[in-house]
Amino acid sequence: DIFPIGTTKVIYTFTDVAGNTASCSFNITVKSNALKLKTQQRYTDASGNTITQLQPNQQFYYELRYQNDGSENINRATLDVKMPDATTIVANGAPDLSGAGDGSWQHPQPTSSYNSVTKSWRFEIGANNNNSTLMLGDPERVIRIPLKVQGDCEALFAPCQNFVYTELTATYKGGPAGCPLAEMSHTASLTTTINTSDCNRQEMFCGTGQVTFKAIGGFTT
Repeated sequence: DIFPIGTTKVIYTFTDVAGNTASCSFNITVKSNALKLKTQQRYTDASGNTITQLQPNQQFYYELRYQNDGSENINRATLDVKMPDATTIVANGAPDLSGAGDGSWQHPQPTSSYNSVTKSWRFEIGANNNNSTLMLGDPERVIRIPLKVQGDCEALFAPCQNFVYTELTATYKGGPAGCPLAEMSHTASLTTTINTSDCNRQEMFCGTGQVTFKAIGGFTT
C-alpha cells in the first residue's frame, strides 16, 4: 500500500474457520523532507560553554537551538520542553528569548507558558496570528532556560537526584500557500549528571551483634 505523509493507523483482522476473530493495530508514520525542523540541545554555563557534568549549587542553562532545515516554510511550531524531574534542579529565572526573535512584528519572539504540574515549558511560534520565524532562509534561533542545582550532598544522594534528564517534543506544520502539508513532530532528550565525588559518606558503628541498614526512600533492595 501507499501511505500519505503523516500518521496512518493500520488494523489487521483475522478470522479462523470457526468464525473466531482477533485484530491488532499499529501506526505507520511517513515523514516529509519538505518540512524539517532541525533542533539541537545542550547544557551551558553563563558564557555559553557546553557543560558535560554539573557541580553542586551550579547555575547553568538548558539551551535549545532550532532552524528550518527543509524546503518549505514552517508556518507554526510548538516546542514543549519537559524539565528535569529531580528536585535538585530548580528554575533560576525566566527563559531568555532574545535569540529567538528581535521582538518586531516581522520577527516576533515565541510565546511562552509554564506548567508547574508537569514542569514543562511550551514555546509557540507563529501563534496568535504572529509571523513565523521559521520561514525558508530564516537564521538559527535559540532559547535559553536558566536553571540551578540546589541541595546538599544528602539531597544529591537520594535516588535519581543527581541525574538530569530534559525532554523535547517539537510539533510543526506548513507548506505551500493553499496546500498545507501534514503536521510533523519529533522528540529528543538530553541527559547529564551532577558530580558528587566531593560528597563523602562516613558511617560509624560501635558495639556488637547484628547490624541492620535501612535504605532511604526510593530504593527497593
